[in-house]
Amino acid sequence: MSKVRLKQTAGNVFIQSNGEKKKVEAKIPDELEDLDTLAELYGSNTVPIHDGDMIITEKDSYAINIQDENDPDYTALSLFPNSKARVSIRGKEITEVELMKGLFRVETKNPIQFPLAEIRYLDDATQILYIEVKDEEVSISLVASQVEVAHEKSDKKVRLQMKEQATLTPSDIEGPLEVDQKFKDAYKIQRKFEAKLFDLHEDASFLQQKAMIIEIERTIEDNKQDIKEIQEEGGNIPKQMIIGVEQLERQLAQAKKEYNEELERRRKAPEKEEELAEFEKKFAARQKKFQEELDAMAQEISSRETMSQSEGELTELEKRIQAAGKELKTNSSEGGGSEDDGLTELEKKIQAAGKELETNSSEGGGSEDDGLTELERKIRDA
Repeated sequence: MSKVRLKQTAGNVFIQSNGEKKKVEAKIPDELEDLDTLAELYGSNTVPIHDGDMIITEKDSYAINIQDENDPDYTALSLFPNSKARVSIRGKEITEVELMKGLFRVETKNPIQFPLAEIRYLDDATQILYIEVKDEEVSISLVASQVEVAHEKSDKKVRLQMKEQATLTPSDIEGPLEVDQKFKDAYKIQRKFEAKLFDLHEDASFLQQKAMIIEIERTIEDNKQDIKEIQEEGGNIPKQMIIGVEQLERQLAQAKKEYNEELERRRKAPEKEEELAEFEKKFAARQKKFQEELDAMAQEISSRETMSQSEGELTELEKRIQAAGKELKTNSSEGGGSEDDGLTELEKKIQAAGKELETNSSEGGGSEDDGLTELERKIRDA
């Protein structure tokens, strides 16, 4: 039996072996009916992969986690829609992965072959990469560890750290770059498949807990029946038997407590998901509104900068506000910022700038205008 198996599929997935192409399926159930179903996830439900096999996915189709048994340095390969790859296998190990076209996730210490580039690992850790192979372009996104990507037709090389990307064309290589959205989406899809399998393991644990409770109850009932029969026959009940029943009853109470807690957690899980979704919706709306206000401020700053070219230099405070506005725009697009006290780091900067304006205005004599421009008043109020 092959030691390399395809764990999950969705849509139309094919294996081409020795010139023969056949459709395969490795679908996991939505829920476990019993513990025997869990064993099938790693046995009859999976698809064996052999040396030289080509794995092919069609539109809206996935082959998730083609994995060997070379622990702890295993290799795992996932194919996203419209992809094609070939694996080389020796014994229980995937020794090489060839990526022919499409989008892939590869987790390995072994060689990866694909057009336009050679890849060299810079440490002994397992590499996790997302790679897209197109006719005239290859993109490589590194999730973990560090690699060097060299263009096959030039001397140019790019070193990648975590969450960096390189893009190759027939004549050039660019990088490190920001990771493309396609790789972020692929990461989410991979996690979704893996989460489903993890949930089934949790279900299995839940079923085992329930089975244990039933077994303890049965054992207690049998022992109590034995004690009753000894009493009816006028015999002496062994002290150890009584102690054993008491211990089992304590175990049963604890097992039922844990089981009911898990049952309650599962019941509340959908409610928590709804609360989280509502929080994220409100937070996104708040960020959007704040960004719109800052864009308006930045626009006014830009207008004032144009005016200052003819009227003189900006004040030091105006320069600081302008720099904070530009930094805010950059950080907003990158999704950065801490959330201490409900404020992002840049919101705190704007708040501090406003306080300084207020201090300056109070020191300036407290006239009706406070000596502030319209822009300064807006920043102070913000």
